Amino acid sequence: MLDPQIILYKDGQPTQYSGERTYEKLEEFIETHSSEYARTQLPMAPSESEGGSVARTRPNPEGRVMEVDEKELDVFTRQGPVLVDFYAPWCSQ
Repeated sequence: MLDPQIILYKDGQPTQYSGERTYEKLEEFIETHSSEYARTQLPMAPSESEGGSVARTRPNPEGRVMEVDEKELDVFTRQGPVLVDFYAPWCSQ
């Protein structure tokens, strides 16, 4: 049985994960790419010494698993990074 593909898309460009399927290696891949995104894309939060904070909206603040259509996915991705799992209902989970 083949492992499902893990693909990270940034600005429409895919990066295929080809590492080991261990928790540690997947965590490393996600951490590397999320840290890069945070450094380059997210606004810098004011430091505590500046006495400010940045209000950020999150597309799914409760972290619920949601089934969305193409339009809803577009709305979520405009609000910030999202984790998406594409699946075929006829495939076993």
